[in-house]
Amino acid sequence: MAEFLHNAGHFVSVVNPYCIKSYTRSKLVRQKNDQTDAEIIADYCQRQEPTRWTPPSSEMKKLKHLYRCSVALKELVNNHLEKKERLPKEVANACCNEYS
Repeated sequence: MAEFLHNAGHFVSVVNPYCIKSYTRSKLVRQKNDQTDAEIIADYCQRQEPTRWTPPSSEMKKLKHLYRCSVALKELVNNHLEKKERLPKEVANACCNEYS
């Protein structure tokens, strides 16, 4: 969403939701609905002037994607190793020797 709005020429800030939540508490807002949320966010932006967000470069996007893939592959390997450890030794050794 942020990238879409940025590409459309809008000023975009990406703010940690906890910051908005803390700001809301500091204003002692008791009710929570879409209208009050919008008002609090608008007030936060006017008073705090969050920095303008720029999308990551294509290289950074590729790097993040590769990192996520490597994490997923590591989890997959670990899951298979855990399954292998739960098998009887004879079955695990036979399976491993077959593909070695």
